[in-house]
Amino acid sequence: MYVLHDFNWHAFSPKRGVTTALVVVLMLGLGVLFGGLGIVITYSALLTLIATLDWEHTARAPVASAFAIGGALLSLVATLVVVFDQIWFTVAFVFLITWVCGFLFAAGAPAAQTGLQINVWLLIVLSVSDRLTLGEMALGFLFGSGVVATVLWLLRGRIAPDPEGPIRLRGETPFNATGTAIQRELSPQSPVLHFAFLRAVAVALAYWIGTVFFAAHPFWAAIATLVIIRPVLDQTLVRGLARSTGTLVGAVLGVWLFTLINVPLLQLAMIAVIAFGMGATLGINYAIFTSFLTLALIWFTGLIGGDLLTTGQERILETIIGLGLALAAVILLQVYTPKPPPANQ
Repeated sequence: MYVLHDFNWHAFSPKRGVTTALVVVLMLGLGVLFGGLGIVITYSALLTLIATLDWEHTARAPVASAFAIGGALLSLVATLVVVFDQIWFTVAFVFLITWVCGFLFAAGAPAAQTGLQINVWLLIVLSVSDRLTLGEMALGFLFGSGVVATVLWLLRGRIAPDPEGPIRLRGETPFNATGTAIQRELSPQSPVLHFAFLRAVAVALAYWIGTVFFAAHPFWAAIATLVIIRPVLDQTLVRGLARSTGTLVGAVLGVWLFTLINVPLLQLAMIAVIAFGMGATLGINYAIFTSFLTLALIWFTGLIGGDLLTTGQERILETIIGLGLALAAVILLQVYTPKPPPANQ
């Protein structure tokens, strides 16, 4: 199977593994000191790093700044959605934001990755609103992302430009370039518009299913749909099978290992080892990375005294739901997207 043979061993990165381990340890430390707010600050900083990773170096600082402000404002807007306390209104809001973020695919992979992280943050905000105030979510996100943006601004002039990076015209910014790319797709015949719409429908439906049937983690199915879906069916299938395989392996290993290692200090130390594996294997194989990611989630659940077996089962089921909805959306996309007329022979 392609999922099991698509390895890029050259992508193994101990440096990224150490960085991920440090971030996770910092998240735990801030969580102990400041509660949920400390976790939000650390997690938002991590999201900002991921959201700007693929941009060329001169664009990272302004994109990080926009990401920080946009994420904080989105948290505040979500306050109004939560106040209504109506699932249909929340689902409609998820659909709208996901549709807008879907247009960023028109501007290339870096912009699409930024939109994906905004989407992920929205789903998390809506799902944990009963545990943290949305004001805390907004301030925590602004602070964590703002720190990353500030560092990127300070480093902006000290990093040599990538000779293979994009050449920008004078006065061109990542924002007007992205806006121009999106504007070209504002047409009923645009495949990007069709993809963004069906992607938003699938994610909104996944969020509804998660909210109704998986109250503890209502956003997992929607996030699975987001990260699996691609404009092409075979890419979506491979991505989905990799995530499903990795989730299954990670859940089983997590439950078994946490039960086996019955020493609290060793259990706590293991989270750094798992985080290292998650970061170091990010580019090697998506199934392996997802295994470590799921293992980390199961481990966190165990550390806070949660139900390991139920969490593992929910993670697997919601991933399968996300895969099914992603495949259905892409199949509909291929069926209903207008095909170009055949060339004259």
